[in-house]
Amino acid sequence: MSISNLSHDTFEAIGIEPIPDGETVKAQFKSLSVYEIQGIYSDKLSPLEPHKLVHVEKDFSFSVGENINIVCQTLTGIDFIKDSGKWRKDKKATPPFLVVMIQLNEIAICKSGYWKLEDEKIITYNCFPKARDTLNQLTKKIAAQLTTSLTVVLSSDENPVIFLPLDRIFFAETNHGKILNDTCLMDIGKVIPCKSLSVDSFNIEIQKALELYNDFHPKIGCFFELAIKSDDPLKRFIYFFLAIEVHTHQTFKRLNYDSSVPFMNAMPQRMKSSVVDFFVDNQKQSKTLLQRFIWCSILKWDNINDQDIQRFRTIKRLRDEIYHGEKTPESTLPIGEAQKLVLKLLAHHQD
Repeated sequence: MSISNLSHDTFEAIGIEPIPDGETVKAQFKSLSVYEIQGIYSDKLSPLEPHKLVHVEKDFSFSVGENINIVCQTLTGIDFIKDSGKWRKDKKATPPFLVVMIQLNEIAICKSGYWKLEDEKIITYNCFPKARDTLNQLTKKIAAQLTTSLTVVLSSDENPVIFLPLDRIFFAETNHGKILNDTCLMDIGKVIPCKSLSVDSFNIEIQKALELYNDFHPKIGCFFELAIKSDDPLKRFIYFFLAIEVHTHQTFKRLNYDSSVPFMNAMPQRMKSSVVDFFVDNQKQSKTLLQRFIWCSILKWDNINDQDIQRFRTIKRLRDEIYHGEKTPESTLPIGEAQKLVLKLLAHHQD
């Protein structure tokens, strides 16, 4: 039953009242996204203390720690959950945790609707749909891109690192000095090998991740996070491939042939201009994904070798077979290889 169909007596019975005439609720909406960091554990000599790992950027802030409430207190001044021990048990979660806070700079205003006043918070009912939708879209974009950047700098073939989405809440600080909030639960996941990381080492890696953050297409972060969250092998494989595809096209569009080909210096001076024009024309005419992948590997991705090219050919062939309706056993899908290739392509920006 919708709120609009409830009677006035029913509203009163459950403590819901119309917002009084002349009353205005002003709210600054924020989100907290919680991730379990798999593949890392706290260094005993330099534990991951939230106040030492706080990073404040233009559109978001984040920190890392062992206790979810202490991390959230560091970022917002409030606890994430009343009973953090029960929350961990229910989520089957293991620290450390990454918490990302994102807020809307614009104040949302509501002058009519329904609310319920409690000691420390206000519950409103469908008063801020635009603000909620805007924050939801912004949160998905920023959190996915940040965790993908962190994954790139922290992972290696021997020690992959995964940021597993656990929980997300939306809330607001109001002009009444109370908290307005709502919750949205997410998934739990898998176990992988771990490595120790000190505060100083973590901060160094975070700086590298922030340099990466704005350097690749937002869709890459979205696809990468979807792959990490999914329990469906086929979906995971396709999402990792889509991340590779988007990054390849993005990189190809940015190629600067004249400044990217050191071997051009070996060309005869008598025909250097013509040879450059010839290669540029051929490069620009590359339309297929494989052609563009190889051009990017020649001109931009100097960490890609013959084995990586072959790995891409295999991944793309299987993707094509799937798209053409051919039966491909899920157990044969090279999901791990696709994930490693995504990380290797994105890691090029660290060099």
